[in-house]
Amino acid sequence: MPEELPKLRCVSLAGEKMSLQTLERWAPAVSLYNVYGATETTVVQTYARMRGVDDDPSRAGVAYEKFAFVRIVERFEPNASGVAAFASEPGFVGEIAIGGPCVCDGYENDRERTNAMFVSSPLGRVYLTGDRGSIDASGDLFLCGRNDRQVKIRGHRMELDDIESVARSFPELADDAVVFYEDGVLTAHVRISSPRYRAEDADLYSFALERVVERRLPAYAVPRRIVLIPRDEWPLTSSGKTNRPLLKSWLESGRTLVFRPERTPPEPGLETILAEAWARALGFSEDGGISGVGALDAFDALGGNSINVLAVSRALEGDARLAFSTESSNSSRPRDENHVTGLHVGEAAALLRQSGDEPAACAYGHVDGPFAPCEILARPVLRDYAAYLRSRGVDVCGWCSASAAAIDLAPVASRRLLAACGRGVAPVVSALLSCGVQATARCLGAAAASSSEDADIVVNAILERGGVDIAIEASNAGTLATHIAAARGHASILIALLKFGAPPGARDADKQTILHLAVRGGDAETIFVAAKACKQLRTRKGGLEAWDRWKRTAAAWALLAGDAQALAILRDAGAELTSLEADVGSRWVHGTLSAKSKVQMANRPERKRAAERDVMRTLIDRLDDDDDERRAAAGAIRELVCANAENRASALVLGAVPKLCALIRKVRCLDAMGALRNLADEDKRVMYVAASAMRALASKCDANAERLARASDVAEIVARMCDGMKL
Repeated sequence: MPEELPKLRCVSLAGEKMSLQTLERWAPAVSLYNVYGATETTVVQTYARMRGVDDDPSRAGVAYEKFAFVRIVERFEPNASGVAAFASEPGFVGEIAIGGPCVCDGYENDRERTNAMFVSSPLGRVYLTGDRGSIDASGDLFLCGRNDRQVKIRGHRMELDDIESVARSFPELADDAVVFYEDGVLTAHVRISSPRYRAEDADLYSFALERVVERRLPAYAVPRRIVLIPRDEWPLTSSGKTNRPLLKSWLESGRTLVFRPERTPPEPGLETILAEAWARALGFSEDGGISGVGALDAFDALGGNSINVLAVSRALEGDARLAFSTESSNSSRPRDENHVTGLHVGEAAALLRQSGDEPAACAYGHVDGPFAPCEILARPVLRDYAAYLRSRGVDVCGWCSASAAAIDLAPVASRRLLAACGRGVAPVVSALLSCGVQATARCLGAAAASSSEDADIVVNAILERGGVDIAIEASNAGTLATHIAAARGHASILIALLKFGAPPGARDADKQTILHLAVRGGDAETIFVAAKACKQLRTRKGGLEAWDRWKRTAAAWALLAGDAQALAILRDAGAELTSLEADVGSRWVHGTLSAKSKVQMANRPERKRAAERDVMRTLIDRLDDDDDERRAAAGAIRELVCANAENRASALVLGAVPKLCALIRKVRCLDAMGALRNLADEDKRVMYVAASAMRALASKCDANAERLARASDVAEIVARMCDGMKL
């Protein structure tokens, strides 16, 4: 990075095409030169001082004077023995030739190759680089790829280097790419930038990469076969360049596997008919096994091309099971004997594409139907093409009304964005957002709930795109992303949401604020953030003493959890605590708040946290008081000793049992019964459960209380059990 080398003044880069990210990073900081040449001509022949971030990375500049000259070949001799003429018109694209004193004698012991590459010209002996380029009016050389890297895809000439350049144009997703075109199929090898890449996220990375490429290139130039390679496994040559031959050998030998989505069975009806047509045209087995077509497979990724797509079009056109819905306002002309939708005479013209998704013109008629090959190739994913057919009124006979309701036609991109947010895959989220996919409040909530280390990056990316509107949009249950972040203990995410205008006093369906949820989550830093946000609010507006549906404040939840630190934070924020809450909170000796545990909410090993012994002692001491807070103390003990052996042991050692028994005798305290139930051994626990149940029934219904009084006094039953309990 430039900031790590403050004394560096000049950088010259050669060997591979300069990337946009390199230009953006280094041009403002140093004198950056883009140099070009070939080993056969003493390595470097041209140079260009890059002017800034708006410069073209393909500009290689002018040749070194008295050392080399660079020209563009306009035409060769009839027998290809030499160059007949060099281009004189600025902007002419052709093969780059280098001449001058820099040109070597040739290849040792390889006369055939020497004669092919070192040829005569009107300016003397030159070396043919195999690179394609042009020279503008100012004399600057611009590189346009390699001669051997230009291919013909569905009748269109395309530079594989251009596809690679676009594939690596979003460095957060992939910082290098190599594309091969074999057997009519484009296969892209990409180097994943993120060190946190996981194989289970391959579907998201592949989908995002396709969206990035198709925004800048036509559909036929989008690779549908993608090989994802982690950064530390990317093959390099001894000089640090990408080892292209090794990548190709890996692909041919099967060492690297092309990503293919996990097979999703086609839905009955239209998708199944499409899958059958694809399988027949592609030569797949008809048993629907591993080689069967899935709903998320892409036609060209499975080997589809401009030849076998014609077979699909014919099959769909002649399938009697398909019909146009008369209810569709979007449908084409009805099918009848006088009109055939799809292919006409001269069907090869369907392979030509104009702008957008409109069908191409045909020299012997025209193709205007949804079964045209160009329409299939424009929507290569089976489910996407099925959705397009329905939008044009095409469906299975007798299926039109039912299938639309049975199949989710939500945009695939939106679903992938939601999945990426939930997994916290920041590079994919950034790529999809840059491609115009709209984030929703669900995406924001999913990111706030994610346990990924990049969750805060995802949230900030969504907020920058969606603004305050998306931050204040609630679910049907009234839940905001702030509620989720507070419950999950994501302090940094909560801060970001509040800064973007999310209301701190908003309540969910349980009338809980971010402070309630932060306290229940147990992360000290998040509690501190929530308390600071709520302290300026009135109680009815979600302030520090706001009640939830259970008539509990945030402090009451902290007391139930025995969380002295949370109570101390609430006290310092200005919350009005009961004397018991204040007493427990004073047991926290605090200075700097404890650091956030990275796995606290993601993977909690115990159901309950262990409480400090001082907290347990304070609660037990308050059982002797005569005020109403002894019931609250009994409730806190009941919660703390539930499902936590360490807390149970502390309560027994500190003498909780006799005090709980005395409280039951005095006031028939239900919470004390529950605490004893949780503390009792196996022989007594059933009786305490029964006693608690009887007490609960009596407290909720007068008739139950009368029946229980006629039978026996529940307090005496419990007292007798307490007397026989081993203390």
